[in-house]
Amino acid sequence: MIQKSCISYIVKMAVRPQDISEYLKQKQWQKNCQNLLLVLGRIYGKRRGGKIYMNEIEALQASLAVRGNHTRLKRLMKRAEQGEKLHIGFLGGSITQGSLASTKETCYAALVHQWWQKKFPQSEFSYINAGIGGTTSLYGAARTWEDLMRYRPDFVVVDFTVNDESTTFFQETYEGVIRQVYGDETKPAVVIMNNIPV
Repeated sequence: MIQKSCISYIVKMAVRPQDISEYLKQKQWQKNCQNLLLVLGRIYGKRRGGKIYMNEIEALQASLAVRGNHTRLKRLMKRAEQGEKLHIGFLGGSITQGSLASTKETCYAALVHQWWQKKFPQSEFSYINAGIGGTTSLYGAARTWEDLMRYRPDFVVVDFTVNDESTTFFQETYEGVIRQVYGDETKPAVVIMNNIPV
């Protein structure tokens, strides 16, 4: 299994306030991380029929499962502050593709891309959406390079939540996707969106 310390964040939909109590007290770049997670948590909650939260603290508490190693995300945000051109990538199934969104611009991947553009207007962001409806991480593992990593993304969100079953087989195929993304020479910041039992 993947060690939890090797990824930036895992996003889920159950409350774990102990995981973020100290997190909310840290530096400005971490406020940016918090805002990004809020965007992901809110969008993901709506798409999965989850609770819509009344305030940002409640939404963040409900979305963050594991902080993991935030070094790559911190480095990415510093690069964005310096105005570098960055590539934002998404890999997953139909939710990533935007099948439940009312328009192409309102799928969660497009909204996260828009967040980066608004938060760091001095930078230029390209957007790669490698979501394909009805696919699992098995197919995702086979197409990670061709559909996403060849574009050399600096930030990647992976979500096969709906289509993967809770079996050892899919844990292994999901791990295969994460290892390819996290182990790439570009060293992207990685956010994993997944249902995790608490």
